[in-house]
Amino acid sequence: MLSGSFLPVISGTMQNYLKNTELKMKFEQQKQNPAMPKANEEKTAKQREIEKFQEDLAKINEGNKTASLDIKLWAGGELTDEELQYLKQKNPELYQRAMDIKEERRAYKKALERCRTKEEVDRVHTSKILGFMSDVKIIQSNAGAFGEKLVEQINCRMAGISSEQTKFIKSTKYRALPTEQEFRKGKRKKKEPPAVCEQKNISYYKIVRTQLKNKLAGGRLNKMID
Repeated sequence: MLSGSFLPVISGTMQNYLKNTELKMKFEQQKQNPAMPKANEEKTAKQREIEKFQEDLAKINEGNKTASLDIKLWAGGELTDEELQYLKQKNPELYQRAMDIKEERRAYKKALERCRTKEEVDRVHTSKILGFMSDVKIIQSNAGAFGEKLVEQINCRMAGISSEQTKFIKSTKYRALPTEQEFRKGKRKKKEPPAVCEQKNISYYKIVRTQLKNKLAGGRLNKMID
């Protein structure tokens, strides 16, 4: 059952539909009989009130959508191309902020992908967050009332970075990263094969040299026999 709060909207919609139908009929009659009064001249105060209400409702819906996209950024969400295009047309300031956050997240993601160990990933994230906190302290001590808006923007940026961090930690790429201890052990193992090869080369050289000596000794012995 619909609540009472929805009845005015439904009633207004139905009246608008009926009125549009009536206006169309009046328009057709006007074309056939130009002496008749025009439809828009017959608008009553109630009809104008309904139209004003519909315009206000459209503005409210538009404001609600913009607010919902702002909240999405606050929560660390990523806006779709369609949502960005909407902001570009309806709210250029919020659109620019969303694009800045998108670019910052892209750069941060690349920084994470360059990490060679899990600990390095943690250090990159810690460094980024500490940078945000430092910016907030500077703003709060110097920017005054205007600083609140700047702090809000930093909070949105921080949410985006934290979201990117969470996504990366859940990825297979992160799980494949070694710890720093494992990384150091891996480097030592990579250094061992050349030493083994060197020993093998030395052993091979000794064998070849022994064979060569034997051949030379055999040749001298043959000459002595001859």
